[in-house]
Amino acid sequence: MSVESIKQQIEKENASLATKLSDFEARRTEIIKQLKPFIQSELKKIVENEVKRNPEHTKALGVERLSEMKKQLTSLLEESDSLVDTVFQDDSLWVYVNYSIAAKGDSWGQKNNNTKKAETCIKRGIKRVLGKAGKILIDFDYAKAGSKYETTAQWQCEENNEIVLGSNYGFYMPSDIEKTIKEYCDQIENLHDNVEQLEKLKTQLSEQEAVDLWEQV
Repeated sequence: MSVESIKQQIEKENASLATKLSDFEARRTEIIKQLKPFIQSELKKIVENEVKRNPEHTKALGVERLSEMKKQLTSLLEESDSLVDTVFQDDSLWVYVNYSIAAKGDSWGQKNNNTKKAETCIKRGIKRVLGKAGKILIDFDYAKAGSKYETTAQWQCEENNEIVLGSNYGFYMPSDIEKTIKEYCDQIENLHDNVEQLEKLKTQLSEQEAVDLWEQV
């Protein structure tokens, strides 16, 4: 294949990649939109369930402390949408951003691992926001925070002192959100194929340019 034809193939792959990345941005926006009411509901549920589950402690806190606790929860619920926006601005939670592959690595393994990682990263973001409810429970002695290495702890304290939902703790998500996230994750495979093909073409281009140069001398 000539240098010119390889360059044309690279152009086509780049155009395809740009389309895919635009689609990922739209999916990202939709996921964040769907997560907001779900997370707000979960934050409220987490705190209020502990209040009911530990009636003796709740009564021991008394009206003044409970009033302060409820104020903190109310404030958290009011801020929850902006908290979701802030957390999910973090590009490290989105596998498609600056997607790269190890050229000599196991292609199928990388694709499979990154597809799984895409879901794990989103759930990590959710756990970061839900940790705000955990912080309230810890502050009012309903719970204790384990270190980031205590995987059995319901609430873990990260190195930056942020409280997150424990790594071994899950949460139920409505089916519509599950579906949107799955569709997003499934597209990682196509992105991988696109990036891999681009890398192959770039290598092929470099090799062909070297051959052409050799033949000129």
